[in-house]
Amino acid sequence: MNQCYAVYQSGFCVYGVGITPDAAIAEALQWLDQDTDPATITQYSTYGPTGETHGDLYLRPCTSAMATAVENDGGDCVYALDDNGILRLEEEFD
Repeated sequence: MNQCYAVYQSGFCVYGVGITPDAAIAEALQWLDQDTDPATITQYSTYGPTGETHGDLYLRPCTSAMATAVENDGGDCVYALDDNGILRLEEEFD
């Protein structure tokens, strides 16, 4: 994968990843409460703001390593935003 996207709950887990924002949202909706409105997912692009509200849902670009890890191991992973607003696995910062 090249450019990927992730839907996650700030401070918690990743609910969906995909090669398009729509694909990541569709995957996330399979795991979120049935009454979750996709419009409540705040969408940021690269270089978007890095401030977040703990517990809110966000969609951001992510690294292909992160998308692969979520696909293989599930969304309970340690992640952070880099200086460009891209979601990365904590281990990618080492």
